[in-house]
Amino acid sequence: MTEIEKTNQQLKELSGLTHLRLRPGMYVGSVANAYHLYREIRDNASDEIINGFATDVWVTLHEDGSLSVRDNGRGLPIQPMQMIDGSFIPSARAAVSRLNVSSHYELDNSASAGTNGVGSKAVTALSDFVDLKIWRDNKYYSDHFIFDELKQEPGIPTVELKSDGTYYAQPQSVENLPEGDKVGYHGTEFTFKPSEEVFESIDFDFDLLKSDLHRLAYLNASATYHLSDETSEQKITLHEEGGLKAYVQFLSENSEGQLITSIHEFEGTVTTESKIPNAPATTIQAKIALAWTTASEMTAIGFTNTLFNSQGGTHIDGFLQGISRLFNNYNKNLNLSKDTIEARDLRPGLIAVISLLHTDPVYSSQTKDMMTETSAKSALNKITYEQGQFEWDKYISEVEAVIKQSIQRAQDRKKFADFSKIKLDTKENKAKLSKKLVPAKKLYGANNVTAAELFITEGDSASGNLIQCRLNGKNGYYQAVMPVRGKVINSFKATPEKVMGNEEAVTILNAIGAGIGSNYNEEKLNYNHVIIATDTDSDGDNISSLITTLIFSYMPDLIKNGHLYRAIAPLYANTMKNKKVINTYSQQEQEALLNSGQEIVKVARYKGLGELNVPLTRETLVNPETRRIFQFTTEDFDQAYETQQMLMGTKVEARREFLMENGDFANIEE
Repeated sequence: MTEIEKTNQQLKELSGLTHLRLRPGMYVGSVANAYHLYREIRDNASDEIINGFATDVWVTLHEDGSLSVRDNGRGLPIQPMQMIDGSFIPSARAAVSRLNVSSHYELDNSASAGTNGVGSKAVTALSDFVDLKIWRDNKYYSDHFIFDELKQEPGIPTVELKSDGTYYAQPQSVENLPEGDKVGYHGTEFTFKPSEEVFESIDFDFDLLKSDLHRLAYLNASATYHLSDETSEQKITLHEEGGLKAYVQFLSENSEGQLITSIHEFEGTVTTESKIPNAPATTIQAKIALAWTTASEMTAIGFTNTLFNSQGGTHIDGFLQGISRLFNNYNKNLNLSKDTIEARDLRPGLIAVISLLHTDPVYSSQTKDMMTETSAKSALNKITYEQGQFEWDKYISEVEAVIKQSIQRAQDRKKFADFSKIKLDTKENKAKLSKKLVPAKKLYGANNVTAAELFITEGDSASGNLIQCRLNGKNGYYQAVMPVRGKVINSFKATPEKVMGNEEAVTILNAIGAGIGSNYNEEKLNYNHVIIATDTDSDGDNISSLITTLIFSYMPDLIKNGHLYRAIAPLYANTMKNKKVINTYSQQEQEALLNSGQEIVKVARYKGLGELNVPLTRETLVNPETRRIFQFTTEDFDQAYETQQMLMGTKVEARREFLMENGDFANIEE
């Protein structure tokens, strides 16, 4: 058996595809778009790149809405393999249409973007059709799969096989070779068209694909990526010889700060013995590029086997631990400060790209957004500390610059660490609060108070009806209303002085009470339900995000203790044939109602809270038994804080990458 062969001995069959079609979310996350299907096929091509079998990848958007990914790697194996029923089919057919058939199940010692044998099968199951082309050993092979509408069964092959379960091979020729290639070409092309029955959108955005391939070009400096769109006739070729260092340079150019160090790169390998008898050792190889800028935030982007981990993971954690150890050791040896450098002072301005190659990766979910394999943490800690020292020892003046910046940040932070020096309840601030706040008769902690609630609204128009119908003692509920008339400052982009100079921010903090920072005192809390009541549109979402960011920054315990909420107002009013009005609160609810078969006479969209009349305001916002409110909660506050900071802070590139991977979460206003 040659090294280049993938044989059927490496392939295992476990089950069929039908339930994949029925429960796609289990395998591809959201069905808002088909981007994850592209990622699965792109991952197969990436495997050929990172293991040294391919140099180029071609991605093409076709006029019929399908997408193809082609590589010049080994070509999928075509040997026959036996199925559970005793029949034989080509290994390539099994690999793309039989669930959990994959070469990744074998305990070999190569890194791979795929891990579970589900990826390409999910694409086949969730597509209207799949075309497979294979070039190897001077031969050409093809296969085709459809969704059988009559049987409602996905992945039905339509290409006839030989009696021994093998493909009919064709000699390579101009007719079946990619344009410009010659006999002897090898590789795989996978074309698929996502099903409109499964996905809300089956369109692929050229710029998002370009961004993804550009990122891969940085990770694989020797590879070239080609993207084309047959409809728009756009074409682009991406190749980044500078690799990770060029990626850090790109990130720094999109940062708010200026570089204070040059860009550094180092790599290392850690091998750990497997706990499974006779299994090969786990090899963890990491390449890291990093630099420091004057920016106020950190950008640390992690990849595992070229997969972007948008939620980070153990490799990022290990790297950050190693960096802290390394620079605290330098600080001690250089005698720059007697104090330990805290992570919150060292990390701001850091830009790092961590590319991990792992032979046995573990992820938090099928979408692989977070790396969770535990040994990666210690491995990255070790590599960063030991190999990083070899690199930074040559640049001691830059090490000093980083440490001195960290020391200055610590000094600046300590100026505002004691929030007792910040006076919120001055006469001036109290006067401003009294002009805005319509108070409740009783506050949290008073006798017979079930809940004291503060509604923070978007301007006076939204607060009018709330003031009219709010509860002031009924069933122990006491409700106050405070409109926000100006723009709340973004506290992740502003210094404490600027935040405390923003009237809306100070008024909100004063109204809630309890104090800020370490001076927060639950016993002084005025309202145990702080409810953000803004319109369900882009402006309302922005105001809500700014208020939430303010609370994250200055009153984190309000979130930790479950006191922050957002009111969910209705989007549509549907007048039925019997004159009953049914309100829906999301586009999904509205579409479900429209498709329910009920006879709807009239549909109206609410443009904002100000459009709701008093009875509807009472029903949907005020009455605890009929309203919908969303509570801000998290099991991992630090992770939630980092995500909020990434979304609302200055890390443009990290935010763009996150939204590209998780854009289906967004509520896009048309």
